[in-house]
Amino acid sequence: MKKTLLKYLPLGFAAFAAVTFTGCPVTFTVSASPDSTLYYNFNTTAGKSTNELISAFDNSIDKSNSDSTVIFDTVEIERALLKMGLKNVSALTQKIDKNNQKLSISASSSENKFNFIKIIRNERGEATQMQLTLSPAILQDLITNQNNIIQKYADLLMAPCFTNEAIEKDEYIELLASLYGNDVAKEFTDGQIEIKLKNSDRKKIPQSFSIPIIDILLLTEEKTFIINY
Repeated sequence: MKKTLLKYLPLGFAAFAAVTFTGCPVTFTVSASPDSTLYYNFNTTAGKSTNELISAFDNSIDKSNSDSTVIFDTVEIERALLKMGLKNVSALTQKIDKNNQKLSISASSSENKFNFIKIIRNERGEATQMQLTLSPAILQDLITNQNNIIQKYADLLMAPCFTNEAIEKDEYIELLASLYGNDVAKEFTDGQIEIKLKNSDRKKIPQSFSIPIIDILLLTEEKTFIINY
């Protein structure tokens, strides 16, 4: 029987937060149409370090056959998104190889469901700017809405965004390396979250910017990231 590591991941954009705390690369795209409809697309790949670290403290996972392990439960993901009121929900997972699994989520909404995302439009209804506001309070709230495994995982990271205690980047990376090894620390050092904004009625390349995952974990105050179209 297949086992699932991140059984209830994610609740809407909480996927962004929960997967962030695994150091996995993330791409999140918001497409805005003139009729106010928003289309969300989320992609990430969970690798070997993520799998091993989560399964290490989840006693419900059968570790006898790693090939049968499912990292993402797409049924629960779709159920959570539909419960939020999102439409056209689709969650697909693909096992790239023994150690890596890809998750792709898409959904739409007639109104913005996430209060920390703000879309600015012009008089023609075209999106001209997206503001993404993050803070320890927002991130902590997202994790509170996750299942117990994700909360435990977040606790293990001892990140300033959870502890509200400032720490220098080098010192925090050194802490991760001492606790979980250099491979895990490197994931957080190298990991990026790419945020994209596009107008779905235009044939233009989406505007984007990247946020280092480590910078989010080190947040001790509110910060707004802005992308202009």
